[in-house]
Amino acid sequence: MGITDDNTSDDTSGGASSSDSPAVQAILEAQRAEKEADRSGGAAASESPAVQDILVATEEEKEADREERREARQEEKQERREHDQAREERQEARAERREERQEAREDKAEAREDKAEARKADQQETYTVKSGDTLSEIAARYRVDYREIARANNIDNPDLIFPGQVFKIPKH
Repeated sequence: MGITDDNTSDDTSGGASSSDSPAVQAILEAQRAEKEADRSGGAAASESPAVQDILVATEEEKEADREERREARQEEKQERREHDQAREERQEARAERREERQEAREDKAEAREDKAEARKADQQETYTVKSGDTLSEIAARYRVDYREIARANNIDNPDLIFPGQVFKIPKH
């Protein structure tokens, strides 16, 4: 911005507007004071107490702005940390829910297996051996191979059975 002798500036904006910050207004005021000092042959603008006060106020304002920006950055960092922590907590909760669902599926599968075994056990008939019975006669009566009856009842020797034994008869 140039200064001319006729008290006009090279600035095409027409001077400070009401929206200029206090710092800008203070600088413009300092420039006006400097012009007056130059015209009156007084002290240099840099020595003027008004200019010095304005410069100090401007520096204080700049420092306050820097501090505000620093605090804003710290707040943003804290918010990011909190956001990241909340995201991690949500991920952990999702993982726990997945594990719980997997355990529930495994429990259901186990229960189905138990029911299937119970049904299978319910489907098996039993026969109590009487005097004179043979394993092959019992098997023929139930239309099952005698080896299946032996296997189902852990019989090592199918030719050796005793009256009173209770055999499970597998069904097909």
